[in-house]
Amino acid sequence: MTDLNRRTALGITFAALLATTLAPGRLFAQGQGPVVLITGCSSGFGRLTAETMARAGYRVAATMRDRREANSEAALALTQMADDAGLELAVFDMDVRSDDSVAYGHAKAVERFGPVDILISNAGIGIPLPLEASMEATREVMETNFYGGLRVAQAVLPSMRERRTGLMIQVTSALGRYSIPLYGAYCASKHALEAAFTAMAYECHPFGIETTMVQPGGYDTLFKENAAEDVAGYWPDLPEALRKAYADHRDATDNILRNVATPPSQQIADAILRVAQLDPGSRPLHVSEGPGMSDLPPLNERLQAVTESSTRNYIRRPEWVDLAT
Repeated sequence: MTDLNRRTALGITFAALLATTLAPGRLFAQGQGPVVLITGCSSGFGRLTAETMARAGYRVAATMRDRREANSEAALALTQMADDAGLELAVFDMDVRSDDSVAYGHAKAVERFGPVDILISNAGIGIPLPLEASMEATREVMETNFYGGLRVAQAVLPSMRERRTGLMIQVTSALGRYSIPLYGAYCASKHALEAAFTAMAYECHPFGIETTMVQPGGYDTLFKENAAEDVAGYWPDLPEALRKAYADHRDATDNILRNVATPPSQQIADAILRVAQLDPGSRPLHVSEGPGMSDLPPLNERLQAVTESSTRNYIRRPEWVDLAT
């Protein structure tokens, strides 16, 4: 695979990449796989990915906030599943909004399993409100989605740099490439993640660290239920004049949060596993998965070409561009 670099990977579909580079059934014996730290494992993509990776033989540190309180049932269910199946999976507290919590959760994971080989940064929220409505809600989304993702990356990178190996998989979104009304804060946070982790992919390349951003399309997870609860919490506290002016917008959030038929969310967990299973040096910078995603790969490729040109000619570090060797 020495002839497959990221530019090549960006020019073909992820399915084709898997078909040509991933050996079927490439799994690890239980307890023998790399150490994986996953955020946001109480539900949705994080929960599915934790189980999927563990069943494939990885040693999984599944993290979530409020493990002993609000998410106690989710933590217990995940732990029980792992115990019943004999999987190397443990649940740890980690609130990605807190430096101390991230440091503590990371330390506990390392204490249990050893240094983190793969980070899967998944924790995220969305609060669909007009951007005029609440600076507090916007800050909450940015703190969780953007700063949270960056905070966890900063926790694992020193060890990866020292060992000159590692993989960061950041779950972004199709909405990290375009925006829709009422989800402005969420879109901004995902755009920020795309920008930051693209930059880090080049910054960390000299240390042997790879980065992949997974861009899910529309999937029906508990994300919508949680978003509805957050909106219900913020809306009554808005000034009456603002609530009156945006009454129709409030009604429109029901359309955003309605349940619709989507492919199974397991598709994202499977895509993440496949990225991890690819040989070092062959992992793509972006994986677009899910409904309505056909426009994203060409856009990713075009933006990547601009980034590479700037890195070669403006920053004058052409050796950072060939992210796979």
